[in-house]
Amino acid sequence: MKKNIDQTAATHSEWAHLACLRSNWYPGADAIRISHHLAHCPFAFNALGQPVFEGDWRTELRINGELQELEQQWSVSCWFSDAAGDYLELRNETDSAHIDRQLFLSRNDHISFLCDTVISNDPENQIELQWELPMTGQWKEKKKRESRELILKNKNLSLNAIPLGLTQDRVIKADGTLDLNQNRLCLNQAGSHHLVMPLFLDWSPVRKQNACDWTKLTVTENRTILAPSDAFAARCRVGKHQWLYLRNMESSGLPRAALGLNTDAETIIAEFPKSGIAEKMVEVQYDDE
Repeated sequence: MKKNIDQTAATHSEWAHLACLRSNWYPGADAIRISHHLAHCPFAFNALGQPVFEGDWRTELRINGELQELEQQWSVSCWFSDAAGDYLELRNETDSAHIDRQLFLSRNDHISFLCDTVISNDPENQIELQWELPMTGQWKEKKKRESRELILKNKNLSLNAIPLGLTQDRVIKADGTLDLNQNRLCLNQAGSHHLVMPLFLDWSPVRKQNACDWTKLTVTENRTILAPSDAFAARCRVGKHQWLYLRNMESSGLPRAALGLNTDAETIIAEFPKSGIAEKMVEVQYDDE
């Protein structure tokens, strides 16, 4: 899937194993640069022109307690660029599972979605996934007593890191954690059979004082509630702005519904304007295979 708009600042080269997701040409642009020729992808992230992450995106996958050896190189599944934003999807294979890595950078909203989906070949598999994203510069973290939201600040920027796969309320046990450890943003999550680990980032100056909440959503098919290993969906709200992330792990050929949205797509990233009707920013269909 390839789309381009005139004079887009984003670019991608499969041959060079390199992608740049970028909101515009100006010095204060939001940008993600990722090289996928190594298992631990070299990764850089700028927000409002300020460097946030830079270094190797270290990824550790364990199946039934055993560390999985990732392929040295990620393959490209999808590249998409239009007026809403830029989207890249990569894949890495192991003996027991594969990882689909999704990156989305909004063109106008100062948000990004980063997500790994682990698809394993045995329903009994127990999955543990961990990221380490190295931050650049000096950052301070602010944890909210009641929420797993992590607010990261330096002298120029405030960034909200929101682990959509974990329950918001800290008093409820979650299958993972999000922390800042030695200037590395560390996210880990555990599950069975299939696992979706999404991270939502928001650095809008307009929204930095707004309250944030999120929740996992029920996904149904033919009026039947699906298990978490079949489909994942979450809604995130910051102030008056709301977004939806939906990831179906396998296709049954029937449409699925979450928060009033009906779709047969594999992945949906959408926002909710005042009309309350979801406006899709990303829609990824299943492979023809």
